[in-house]
Amino acid sequence: MPNHTAELGWARYALLLYLGIFLVQPVFGHASLAEWCATAVAVLVFLIAYFEAFRCQGHPRLFACVAVMSVLGAAFCTVNVGASTFFVYATAFAAFAPTTRQAVATMAGLMGVLAAVTLAAHAPLMYWLPGAVFSLVVGATNLQVAQAKRARAKLNAARAEVEYLGKVAERERIARDLHDVLGHTLSVVALKVELASKLMAADGSRAQRELAEVQAITRGALDEVRQAIGGYRGQGLAAELARAAATLERAGVSFAGFTPEHGTPAVAPAQEPVLALALREAVTNIVRHAGARHCRVALDPADTEWRLCIEDDGVGGAREGNGLRGMRERVEAARGSLRCEPAAANGTGTRLLIVLPRVAPS
Repeated sequence: MPNHTAELGWARYALLLYLGIFLVQPVFGHASLAEWCATAVAVLVFLIAYFEAFRCQGHPRLFACVAVMSVLGAAFCTVNVGASTFFVYATAFAAFAPTTRQAVATMAGLMGVLAAVTLAAHAPLMYWLPGAVFSLVVGATNLQVAQAKRARAKLNAARAEVEYLGKVAERERIARDLHDVLGHTLSVVALKVELASKLMAADGSRAQRELAEVQAITRGALDEVRQAIGGYRGQGLAAELARAAATLERAGVSFAGFTPEHGTPAVAPAQEPVLALALREAVTNIVRHAGARHCRVALDPADTEWRLCIEDDGVGGAREGNGLRGMRERVEAARGSLRCEPAAANGTGTRLLIVLPRVAPS
């Protein structure tokens, strides 16, 4: 439990007015010098314990402060009926123990000590009655305050945890999006630069066209990065399909795309970016690693789900790197599933199957 000293401010000093009860009898009873010296020492010890108790609320050191106050109340029970105010202070601080169970147990223990001291010392009624009544009232009140502070501290901790997890999730989202955008674009740029370098001597004009396309692609990539950071997820599944076909064609991979039976597939806006970015990452992996000659993409709308299948005839054996891992996280976040397996019985090729629950588009 946090320290609440700063919350009370000047009220800490105002609460010391109740200590005046301990001084009533020495003042009006014409106490001797020895009694005044003992009273002064008791007040000094109490003040040390009092201010320390504010600093260590919710810490085990609080029990030591409470014990000091109860000892003072017991030590002066036969010479000063106002000494029971020390039990009131002790019970008030006991309510701010680390846990509610410890607080209740400590307060009950203090009431037991007060009863035992009263019986053993035959303390007068004016000693134990005010001490018992005010200890119970103040202790119960402070216990409610302490429980509210504990609940508020837990709520603040939960909010901080949610905020932290939200920041982590957002960083992961941006990392996945940037990987999808830049991974695809840089693969295309690498292909075109490699092609331009080969054509530089044989066909200079075509090499210049390829380099001009590289410039246009890099500019487009910059826009896509800005859009990804801003939360924009692409131009849709149809645009991504056209981009995939062009990328595979430039890499020398024949492409067979899906042709929906009922026109453009009505994928929900929240799901279309998931399928589009999965298609982009799969095509990027095919161009980079597969060494494939053919690629087929199929989107099958069932009654309750979308099934996007991307298949190639490359070397197969793809391991799950950052791109595929990010794709899986994105699909699972949309309550879907992803399966990556060999396309052929001999282990060659790769088949990527993405299944999303079908949601009516808004």
